[in-house]
Amino acid sequence: MTRPRTVLAVFALLVLIVGSLGLAAAVPDARLIVDDVEVTPETPAPNETATVDLTVSNSAGSGEPVTIDEARLHDDERTYATAENVSALSSGDSVTIPLDTAFDEAGVHELTATVNGTYTTTDEDGDEIEESVTITYPVTVVVGGVDAGGIEDDVQVDAQAVDASDIEAEEGEDAPAGGDLDLGDLGGAFGDAGVEDGEAIDDEDEPATNRSSDRLLRIEVTNFGTATARSVVVEPETEATVLPRIPASDLAPGEQDTVFLDLDRVEQAGTIDVTARYSLGTDRLTSETAYEYTPERTPAATLDFTDLDIVSDGEDVEISGNVANVGTADANGAVVAVEPADGVQPTYPQRNYFVGAVPESDFVGFDLTATVDEDVTEVPITVTYLDDGAEQEHTAELEYTPREQSDGNDGRTVWPFALVGAISLLALGGGGLVWRKRNGRD
Repeated sequence: MTRPRTVLAVFALLVLIVGSLGLAAAVPDARLIVDDVEVTPETPAPNETATVDLTVSNSAGSGEPVTIDEARLHDDERTYATAENVSALSSGDSVTIPLDTAFDEAGVHELTATVNGTYTTTDEDGDEIEESVTITYPVTVVVGGVDAGGIEDDVQVDAQAVDASDIEAEEGEDAPAGGDLDLGDLGGAFGDAGVEDGEAIDDEDEPATNRSSDRLLRIEVTNFGTATARSVVVEPETEATVLPRIPASDLAPGEQDTVFLDLDRVEQAGTIDVTARYSLGTDRLTSETAYEYTPERTPAATLDFTDLDIVSDGEDVEISGNVANVGTADANGAVVAVEPADGVQPTYPQRNYFVGAVPESDFVGFDLTATVDEDVTEVPITVTYLDDGAEQEHTAELEYTPREQSDGNDGRTVWPFALVGAISLLALGGGGLVWRKRNGRD
């Protein structure tokens, strides 16, 4: 009865093993990376020999050594330099390949460095096979200098705050020519990732899309010049906050790239200075703009105590004062109470006091009663309230320096009765005088 199930299980296991072997075979065992390109001299003259030093490495994550068979410096029309049988690289090793050439005319020469390599691996049957790997990298050589090369530097940067929902809506529309609105590129703005000035960006690195804010700073970099701007890095900066540097794409003439900054990173209002750094030929240049940032604030109710007073009669205490709303929204359901503490207990009849609604920039009075021991120095009182449906609480430690309750024998309470008595005596005296005069006439 169990044989069919056993057979099915073995078959499924074989399918998984074969599938995993197929996936493993699809992943290259060797990975070449261009680490650096250096042109010497930086701006060669026409017909002067220029050396392009191409530094290539076999990634530390590669599983096999790789042999670099050829490196070429070329454009669409011709090959300028070639190096063959260069080197064998183990995992993590690198080599610098010099490629010498010269140019007849001054100007900007947009070239490509292509590196071809081979490595040995095993197929699904365990047999050794030879595989090839090819990488390309852009190289710009300015002959005769930037001015002689006719390069016009006109890279502009613009910054504007936007809602994340607006950017997401744009994904469904046609992006402008040369633009890039893919929210996957937001990773550079939200992680701690950054790049060194002029460092090449590895296209195989996956950005981490961990956007947390509904407000973004949209930064557009546009190349209006006549040469490709390479190694573009956007650097937002404020006086109070350290912000990440954001890599952008290389920009051919007429192209634009867009990156985003999570405005939750900006801690306070002020100027956000945005600098785009880029390489034009052999020069490292910048373009700048500034954005005046004011954080969006949600109206909120904030209750505090004012005009607090304590009157004592022995241990019996009456506390009075106002609950003031110093926020920007109405508070509702406010209740004030004496907090029980060592030597402090709320008592009847006003253990707590329902204040109710406290409008913005308004106040409402309250009265509380409690018993307080002689050695107490502070009396805690608390107000709880609703701010847009969310319960909030504020506690104040009231310094216990009470006024004693009046016994009614001081001048402030006697003089009204004395005044009434004097008026009464005057009235009686006048009435008696009138009566005597009338009796005399009789």
